[in-house]
Amino acid sequence: MVVCILIGAAAQAGSALFLQSLIDTYILPMVGESNPDWAPLLRAISLMGCLYMAGIVTSWAWQWLIITVEQGTLKKIRDDMFAHQQKL
Repeated sequence: MVVCILIGAAAQAGSALFLQSLIDTYILPMVGESNPDWAPLLRAISLMGCLYMAGIVTSWAWQWLIITVEQGTLKKIRDDMFAHQQKL
């Protein structure tokens, strides 16, 4: 659970920093060129996509874990309550 939180937080923080680096390092130098080389920009964008995908997957995993624990707890409470009511 903690791993999902840490990876998700790192993905959020890293995406903002990576976006700044993407603009400063790849996009702005290409503005004045007549024949720009797109390969480094495409590699950087695909790396950024992987970073976003890691954030999405860990966020989904975190939510799935929370829902699983929550539903299990509710079932146990309901079962205990039903068993207690049957004794009455």
